[in-house]
Amino acid sequence: MSLISELNRRNVFRVATAYIIASWLLIQVAETIFPLFGFDNTPARIVVIILAIGFIPTIILSWVYELTSTGFKRDKDVDRSKPSVGSNGRTLDFIIIGLLAIALVVITVNWIAGGDERWARDVAIPQVEGYVDAGDWEAAYQLGKEIEERVPDDPNMAQLWGEFSWVATIPSIPPGATVYRRPYSMETVEWEELGQTPLNDIHFPFGLSIIRLELDDRPPVFRMLGGTNFGGKGLQFYERRPYRWFGPFAPEPFIIDPVEALPEQMVRVPGWSANTDGESTEFNDFFIGRFEVTNREFKTFMDAGGYQNRDLWQHEFAHQGSVIPWQEAMSLFVDKSGRLGPATWEAGSYPDGQGDHPVAGVSWYEAAAYARFAGFELPTYQHWRRAIADGALPWMLPASNLDGTGTSPVTEHKGISWTGAYDMAGNVREWCSNSVDSNRVILGGGWNDSYYVVHESILDVSNLPPLDRSSTNGIRLAHTSDDRSKVQYLRDNLPPTEKIIIGEPVSDDVYAALLNNFNYDPMALNATLERTESNGSWTREYITFDASYGDERVGLYLYLPNSGTLPYQAIVYWGGTGWMYLDSIEKIRTPLEFALKNGLAVAVPVLKGTFDRRVKGYVSWATLAGRDIAIQQVKDFRRVIDYLETRDDIDSNALAYFGRSWGGRVGAIVLAVEDRIKVGVLDQAGLQHLGIPEINVVNYLPRINVPVLQFNGIYDTDFRFETSAKPFFELIGTDQADKKHVAEATGHFVPELVVSGETLNWLDKYLVRQK
Repeated sequence: MSLISELNRRNVFRVATAYIIASWLLIQVAETIFPLFGFDNTPARIVVIILAIGFIPTIILSWVYELTSTGFKRDKDVDRSKPSVGSNGRTLDFIIIGLLAIALVVITVNWIAGGDERWARDVAIPQVEGYVDAGDWEAAYQLGKEIEERVPDDPNMAQLWGEFSWVATIPSIPPGATVYRRPYSMETVEWEELGQTPLNDIHFPFGLSIIRLELDDRPPVFRMLGGTNFGGKGLQFYERRPYRWFGPFAPEPFIIDPVEALPEQMVRVPGWSANTDGESTEFNDFFIGRFEVTNREFKTFMDAGGYQNRDLWQHEFAHQGSVIPWQEAMSLFVDKSGRLGPATWEAGSYPDGQGDHPVAGVSWYEAAAYARFAGFELPTYQHWRRAIADGALPWMLPASNLDGTGTSPVTEHKGISWTGAYDMAGNVREWCSNSVDSNRVILGGGWNDSYYVVHESILDVSNLPPLDRSSTNGIRLAHTSDDRSKVQYLRDNLPPTEKIIIGEPVSDDVYAALLNNFNYDPMALNATLERTESNGSWTREYITFDASYGDERVGLYLYLPNSGTLPYQAIVYWGGTGWMYLDSIEKIRTPLEFALKNGLAVAVPVLKGTFDRRVKGYVSWATLAGRDIAIQQVKDFRRVIDYLETRDDIDSNALAYFGRSWGGRVGAIVLAVEDRIKVGVLDQAGLQHLGIPEINVVNYLPRINVPVLQFNGIYDTDFRFETSAKPFFELIGTDQADKKHVAEATGHFVPELVVSGETLNWLDKYLVRQK
């Protein structure tokens, strides 16, 4: 008889099968029962070990002994002539079948009961980890909330929360307010209800959120939470928030005012502490307009005889260095038709359908008179800056009316400040009460300003002549309650920006050494066409190729016109610092569209630190780290030229450079270093960051020898005309006959029609087709 037959005869296989099934059932029971009594996994492990140890003895016993109708007997004592063996085997078969049935029930129950756990373990948590790796904090948060609801206290999820969210506590005065939340940049997403205040230790995703607090019939309160700082596990609670900060935006005692305590259409802004004359001074909470003053509101001022009521005009009128009488001043405040009113109006009224647009085209005097008429005041520089926050600008700027075609209704754009005020970054600039020399402060950005102007207007205290009535000058009102001495301190004149010390360019020997920073060994591009898109008037290709350093890839958006002569003349475009804030080129207007319409190609590089190659945090050119990135950026630009030289559809001997603001300033280096560029256009350029020789534009400007067209606004506060823009142009080494400086009575921009017309004429003159 074979061994297999003997094992089968002695029921060893049946006993082993029954033992394994019974052991599995016991383990399931142990894992369910022991936790109910507060035990950890140790008792269940002991059960597994005992059952494993007992398996071998059980098999041995099943070989040696046999179950008979009279009990267990040694195998050699069993009478084989009796039919007991078959019946004993059938008994074991029934036992096995019963155990299998029980096991099947247990498996089914566990499968049904453990569906959420399996989903979390096998599907959801790996997805959360993928979102975290991709930096999609919001998607990770939403899926994490679902996991938490379906599988409470999942240990794996508990560890993951800290990788994409903070813990925050949200109080309110009075308590009991319902709190809602949504991502700042997803204005169409439905508000998520979080609960009622006080909310303790709740998760908030990285990135910026808006919360809305509602209580009874009180006006809702909007605040920001979160931001760019991913350090730490919790959002610090502030009893009194610091005056300035860059994030994260943390909770504070959120005050929800009753209707009767809140000035109409205003929002509460928390006060702050400041050191004045060596002593700590407390400034009260104040109120600022939720919206900019609209055309319809300003019309009530006109209809009430505001321009005729001398009591509303409390300030002397300064014009061209002298004081002019009230009547003469009124003759200056006329609309397009010569009637009294804002410069953008006509026939004494605003354009049809624009009642809810912000009033625009008003002087500082008109703004101050309207504020007095309305029973409020113009904000001081300090109050205005308190109501906005520099750290929120990366989110506010794309959501604001900037780089546009005109004003829009004050409720249209969702660029909201941390205090719930709309359009502080865009639509129209806003007059403040302070003066800088004989000018008056005006902050924020207008509808035709670029993104970077907003921040610069704050840091460099933008100011204009008080009689200036540009089409982007508007009004926001404020209401303060500090005593007179504090108010006077805040309304004091602000000092002008310190003059720039230019210095002398380095010697030719030193300059030759500086040039080596921008050189690199010849290397393959390994270019890849990633995608192609078309909108009817142009085709855009996105290409990537190897950078000249590290293992990085440079991106290039190449816009090809759908008209024109092959090979195309091309402009390589370097934009403003908004590129450092935005994560996608889709968030800017089509660059140099006027050039595309005239048959020129436009190349937009994705430089180190821009768009999807942004670096964490702002890196100043005044630092060594900023120097290193600037050098890499110029190298990236040169690699773009390397690539364009490989294209048959681009005339690489007829390449132009167009730099705007940041790109205008950096153009000094580009045009000196890169001799394959034949002509330069610098739209807003000036001297800045002159401390580090390798990126000090003073060392490069005299070495430029190609034709250069430069644009500047006379009232620009980023590149001040007399001390920054004008010296920049004068230092350019190009022959005087081949350089031109176009200056307009504007801020950090020149009207687009001027730029497009002058640029096209300049390129027609100097960009000579070679192929």
